[in-house]
Amino acid sequence: MIIGIESVYGDKLLSGKTLSFEVLKSATKEILKQYDEKSFVSVFCARFGYKELPYSEGYAAYVIDLDTHMVFVTSYTFPKELDNAKVLYYTDRGVFAPVYYPGGEIAHNVSYLAICKYNNDEAYYIFHCDESLEVVADDCFQSLDICKRYIEKNDLVWHKQKE
Repeated sequence: MIIGIESVYGDKLLSGKTLSFEVLKSATKEILKQYDEKSFVSVFCARFGYKELPYSEGYAAYVIDLDTHMVFVTSYTFPKELDNAKVLYYTDRGVFAPVYYPGGEIAHNVSYLAICKYNNDEAYYIFHCDESLEVVADDCFQSLDICKRYIEKNDLVWHKQKE
């Protein structure tokens, strides 16, 4: 598995065994509690047996942004399920309409959209996900076509989930 590191200290690629998104988020958080951003790569590599590679764009499964302490999924590794629903289509990371509290304050920023379907349910759902792929809102529709038309952004690309 390839992990991209974005940092003010230089972008890097790390190669090693496959880690789940949840394990990667947890490990990143724990390491950054104990060490600074400059030490992150060497500590991560030592803990997980990863090796550093020359940097190249567009190949990483996940990206760790050490400047913001965020872990992102690339389109190569979008989960096959969210909230026990099968992911049929998903978007790249983007900026979508946020989810608001009743008082008007932003509750969650939406970074990903996914069209999903539960077993034994005829409806289709658009899941609105935050940067950690947590579902923060959903919309229910009768068909896949209506789902795709619901979000009207000219530059929006839906990726079909691989079986």
